[in-house]
Amino acid sequence: MEEKQTKSGWKIAAIVLAVLIVAALAAVVGVFITSSASGGAGGGKSDGKEAELEQVQPSDEEIDVKSTILVTADGSTSEDAGDTAEAGDESASGEHRYEVIAQRMTWAQADAYCKAQGGYLATVGSQAEYDKIVQLADQSGRKVLFLGGQRGSDGNFQWTNGEDFSYTAWMSGEPNNDGGNENCLVMFLVDGQWVWSDVPDDLSSYYGESTVGFVCEWDS
Repeated sequence: MEEKQTKSGWKIAAIVLAVLIVAALAAVVGVFITSSASGGAGGGKSDGKEAELEQVQPSDEEIDVKSTILVTADGSTSEDAGDTAEAGDESASGEHRYEVIAQRMTWAQADAYCKAQGGYLATVGSQAEYDKIVQLADQSGRKVLFLGGQRGSDGNFQWTNGEDFSYTAWMSGEPNNDGGNENCLVMFLVDGQWVWSDVPDDLSSYYGESTVGFVCEWDS
């Protein structure tokens, strides 16, 4: 009887030991599976974030390509890096574009016209700039051209775009504000030379249609 109880105790102990071993193995397997799943999920989020950043931020090549595109004053574009560097020299140096409008208008109308085209009545800041305008004026066939100068409230002339009115080419005796209403600036062709004078806003009673015009200027 005692022998049977001893054998029965060993069997129970063996079963308990087996259960404990199985439980321990199950716990180890569970920890391994949980760890693997956690690592896999974290890797997925990281990959997704990197993919999202790649979509939002352009590559260096994309930035370089965009920086080589230059829109010039006449609306043309260049997408070649070498051509753009050469074509951009004029823009980088502050060159402006000018055009003589061979149409008689009042000074106010001419001012509004240039602004409507994205520019302004031409201003002159140096002899070099004036030489360019004079060259166009000679080619225009006009003899009287409005510029963007106007008499201010202090009685002195100023450029309408706010530039410093430092360069001048006044004709002898000008500006004289003859009649008290000569508040606008023109360049006259006198004896083969383009000189400045102050005049009224409306010149239609003084000059014909084919004589008067104005000069528009655009920033490059």
